[in-house]
Amino acid sequence: MKKKKSSIKYLLTCLSSLCLIHPLFHHKNIFAQNIFSSSQIPNLVYYDANNLMINKNSQSFILDGDAVILLGNIYLSANKIIIQKSIGLITAEGNVNLINKKQKAVAARVLYDINTKQLRMDDAQIFSNPNVTDDAVSEETLGLSMAEVAFEKAKENRTQEIENQLKYIREEYSQIQNLKNIKKSKDTELNSKLSDLAKKYSRLLARLARTQYQPNAILAALPEKERDKLLERRQAVEKFNKENPQIVNQIANFSAIKGYVKIAASEILQKDSNTLILNNAIVTPCNCSSLNEPPIYEFSSEKAHIEVDNYITMRDVTVDFFSIPIIYSPWLKFPIKTKRETGFLIPSSYVSNNAGSATTVPFFIVLGNSADSTVTYEYFTQRGSQFSGEFRLQLEKDSQLKTEVKYIKDKTYQNNWATNSTLVEQAIANTTDPATISMYNGFRGSNLSSRWYSGNSINLPLLERFSLKINAQLVSDNTYLSDYSANNSNINPTATVYGDTSSASRRFLNQEVNGEYYGDNIVLSVRGQGMKDLFAMNLSSTPIRMPLLEFTLLPDRYFNTPFVFSNNSSFENIYRSNGHNFIPISQNVFSPQAPSTSQTGSYVPNGPKNVKDPYAQGNRAFTASTISLPLPVNDYINADISTTASGTQYYFPDSAPYSKIQPYIGYLQYKGHLDLPIYAKLNLNSNENSGIQNITQNFTPFLDINYIPEVQRSVNLPNTYQLWYAQDNVVSTATVTLGATTSWTIKKEEWVESKEPITHLPLNQDPGVANLSFFNELVKENDLNISPDSKGIFQFSSDAEANEIFDLWAKKELNNYAQKISDSEFKQNYIWPKGNYFTKKIAWQMTPLSITVSTGYNLLANKTADEINANAGTTFSPVPPQSYTDIVATAVVNLNPILPFQVNLNTSYSQYYHRINTFGGNVNATLPYGLGLNYSYNEQFVIDPTNSVSNSFIKKTQQTASMTYAPLKWLQFGYQWSESTDPTAVTTDLSAGRAYASSQNISLMNLQDCLDVVFARNKAAGIPESQATYVISLNFKFFGYSYPTGQLGGYVNRNFQN
Repeated sequence: MKKKKSSIKYLLTCLSSLCLIHPLFHHKNIFAQNIFSSSQIPNLVYYDANNLMINKNSQSFILDGDAVILLGNIYLSANKIIIQKSIGLITAEGNVNLINKKQKAVAARVLYDINTKQLRMDDAQIFSNPNVTDDAVSEETLGLSMAEVAFEKAKENRTQEIENQLKYIREEYSQIQNLKNIKKSKDTELNSKLSDLAKKYSRLLARLARTQYQPNAILAALPEKERDKLLERRQAVEKFNKENPQIVNQIANFSAIKGYVKIAASEILQKDSNTLILNNAIVTPCNCSSLNEPPIYEFSSEKAHIEVDNYITMRDVTVDFFSIPIIYSPWLKFPIKTKRETGFLIPSSYVSNNAGSATTVPFFIVLGNSADSTVTYEYFTQRGSQFSGEFRLQLEKDSQLKTEVKYIKDKTYQNNWATNSTLVEQAIANTTDPATISMYNGFRGSNLSSRWYSGNSINLPLLERFSLKINAQLVSDNTYLSDYSANNSNINPTATVYGDTSSASRRFLNQEVNGEYYGDNIVLSVRGQGMKDLFAMNLSSTPIRMPLLEFTLLPDRYFNTPFVFSNNSSFENIYRSNGHNFIPISQNVFSPQAPSTSQTGSYVPNGPKNVKDPYAQGNRAFTASTISLPLPVNDYINADISTTASGTQYYFPDSAPYSKIQPYIGYLQYKGHLDLPIYAKLNLNSNENSGIQNITQNFTPFLDINYIPEVQRSVNLPNTYQLWYAQDNVVSTATVTLGATTSWTIKKEEWVESKEPITHLPLNQDPGVANLSFFNELVKENDLNISPDSKGIFQFSSDAEANEIFDLWAKKELNNYAQKISDSEFKQNYIWPKGNYFTKKIAWQMTPLSITVSTGYNLLANKTADEINANAGTTFSPVPPQSYTDIVATAVVNLNPILPFQVNLNTSYSQYYHRINTFGGNVNATLPYGLGLNYSYNEQFVIDPTNSVSNSFIKKTQQTASMTYAPLKWLQFGYQWSESTDPTAVTTDLSAGRAYASSQNISLMNLQDCLDVVFARNKAAGIPESQATYVISLNFKFFGYSYPTGQLGGYVNRNFQN
């Protein structure tokens, strides 16, 4: 045995110096760790081969037959590997595999120059997959099998179990030792217990040594030569990684690429650690299966240049689908980095609402470390070319400056302006009435061939507690956003079923400059605000609020009183940019409709003002103060009362109707709340060990009081300010609401023993269990010849003399721990808690039913109705007094985790009309195999505006059904259907086949990790089935990025303009 080791040692020495007698040395089945002492070639290289040939003259050696070299985590295997020390060149030939971390290269031939760090690969393919597990890499590079990993995991779990048992005995030993010290006398029983615990501890130490230091059985079953090769190989890798970490990143390292990538080329040249040149290259992000089917798409190029963590640049490129060239480009450049750089971004396309199909080409500009910009060209098939620019600046972490401008010369408006002007002129020629002429001129509109949009957002923290915010959206005309919206109901499945919910569907655009100060209990705001009304007829039809001063005192207890006080106050100046303090009521859908003889029936510049004109110009002051008192009744009742004083004063100095009596409103509001949580529990557990099973019913009756005894309101209060201020719409009321919430909960709880015992020492002072320092001291004291490594300890644990050493080890470790605790606890004599502790764990829980019911009574019903009717005006149907409020009920049925169903129900019942006002429900089911079901139904009864008969109601309904099914990870089916009935929408065609909207879709997700495909069929409400739209959406994924295409398909070009 010694002779064999000596021979190998001599062989390694010869290999290191290459001082062999013969010029050619040949050896079979050789493996070693040390090859050279050269500073150029790392001296900690593991190699293995069937045959080894060394040539002294050329200072090279050849590994032939299943040759393997390991440079740390870099694994190189081939039929033959030639290492030439004199020139620092490594050549691998035949079935070459190169693995570096989670990157793998396969080639016919590889050359690596150690001096220049340059690499060449012939007929090569490179795979980079960040999703590959470390175990899979270790299995190929280190020969670490799954069975070995499983064995080590089982050994680790068993080691943890034994260590927990040792900790438990250690605590019990310390407790008894402490009790013995308290008695200060010999106690045979306590000594016996200590002795028994020490023996148990000793046996567990021996068992732990045999478990923890046991050789891997899977590895031990291998032939000795194969086992030694694997062990030496792994030791070499571990040592190399510690001493040569820089080498790992020098060869074919694509770890910076976020996603999967495969590179194939006839020749790959690595100039340095970050640059590769590819000839006749194919690059694809598609991860093909083991069937070796062609990638869905790939990029083929005669020459490509790869800069790791920078760009992939390709020339003379074709985009191939299933290996068939489809698109040609003389040049393509893909980012594989996070660093910003000026250049074109990927074009995109979509279908707008009223502008046709759009194609966008963005250009990104870097303006330093803190700023950048995007300039975009968009072409709309119906309206022409639009240019836009966006600028972004961030000087600090919480600061932001963003501005965007869009401009288009709208060819549709250019074509229609002349025709529209001619029609207006013809209508004006047929009348002499000034009001009618003014109305027709209002219909003329503007020549909006030049249309634009501007969006601005600024947030600047100027001081520690002060910030300046600017948010402004400006448009050239009221229909710009809706015309160019991408949320087309014929294309977008969500918009098909639920309608346009994008920013284009809103009424007001926010325009404000705001300075805010944040104190400990206050917020002070100074702002200028304009609310652009997109429903109004012209640009100056909505007011501007500037300045708007707001003060907020946050709820808190002040001056050590039990009361919680808060306040919100504001002052604003309201004016109109065109100098007029009103708009025609007929132009505002929220105002009472006036008869044609009204002074404001039509818009007349500088005409007489009416009391009810909306948006009057002037000032508004508002304040609301609240005092609340939580009532500490007892632990079983929650109660609080509050009082709010609110007042609003308007001042319109330039309006004749307001010159004598300026509008105002004021009121006091009293609120109270009381609830009484009650619960009853039924325990069903049969014995203590089976856990706790119980059914709990929670029942909480509650009482709410809302009392506004009187609202002081001037008769000339401008009612349309209720669009902004709910306080202007308050009416007198004295409503007492009674209700209750109840639910049933079924729960099973278990007592689980903690994994960790109670600890008495800080972690940095705890010596731990099975401390080898005690074992090594005993080995030295007893002059034993035991190797301190794991193999030596494991072999010793089975020796005859081991029991005595383990007994001494146990006593030494136990007494040391007990003494440390005694010192840490200042030698105070008391009994510590015994053993581990238990925690309560919920095994499962469900609340199958929850119900809430409430109703109320208004003591001032007549007064409430009178004030509502007075505010609404004579043109609306009067609201009758309703003493009893609606009965409102909600219920939730949840059968999880037994059944995957949940049902939500809600309804309201009018006690005045003795009928259901609203009813709705929703059913959700999440079933196995990726099947999801949803159905919702809502109905509402409203007063029929087309029927003059009092209390005539009509029903509006909406129901939606959807299903998703994902049988496979990459396959998903979806179906959505919605139907609405609204008899009040007299202008919408809801005839047969038009009243419902539907969307069906099939999604193929993550195909080859590089493509998502969605096929959809959409039919919006109001159109027949024959005009349904078929859409296909593609989402390409490459190099960690996603590129969604516009939704393409058979879009029916319909004219939505009147």
